[in-house]
Amino acid sequence: MTSTTSHDRVLVVEDDPATRLGLIELVGAWGFVTAAAADGEEALQRITAFRPSIVISDLVMPRMGGMELLRARARTRVFTCWPAGRQILRMP
Repeated sequence: MTSTTSHDRVLVVEDDPATRLGLIELVGAWGFVTAAAADGEEALQRITAFRPSIVISDLVMPRMGGMELLRARARTRVFTCWPAGRQILRMP
């Protein structure tokens, strides 16, 4: 097993507080640095400042769901697989 480093950041996007907390605790126990957002709109703000390597997102949330979050991010950039830089998703 490899150890995590400071760039191993995970953003958890979940509207249910108990589920969000559980995911944060689980991912944190694996050694990742975590941040959380309650919906897609909050996630868009946190992505810019937190710069996560991974985003774990619920699909159905108030204000902005997970698919809408993906579309909003795709309008500004292509999602890439870090660190290889391989493109993994391009929304039309």
